[in-house]
Amino acid sequence: MKKLLLLCLLSSIFVVAQAQEKWVAPKEAKSLISPLTNNDTVLKEGKKTYTKTCVVCHGPKGKGNGVAAAAMNPKPVNFSKSEVQEQTDGELFWKLSHGKGMMVAFKES
Repeated sequence: MKKLLLLCLLSSIFVVAQAQEKWVAPKEAKSLISPLTNNDTVLKEGKKTYTKTCVVCHGPKGKGNGVAAAAMNPKPVNFSKSEVQEQTDGELFWKLSHGKGMMVAFKES
């Protein structure tokens, strides 16, 4: 019984530590350039993709308050935070491609 309690405690500590860990893309990702141009067609397709795959966790305005967010630890990121806004397109693309924890990897999508 003591071993089971210890295992549960260690697992909890690991989950909390993982939740607090800062997610940093590799240095080479920073210089990746988006091949997409900023136009109405690209924005329309991006909105469709976001609505289909991201809203459930990140919410309709990207605030990290989607319907699934309540049950998640760590919570989905709020895209308006400076920690997100200061990242390059390449860093964000790398994170979307590779995923981490509850964040699904979209590399094969």
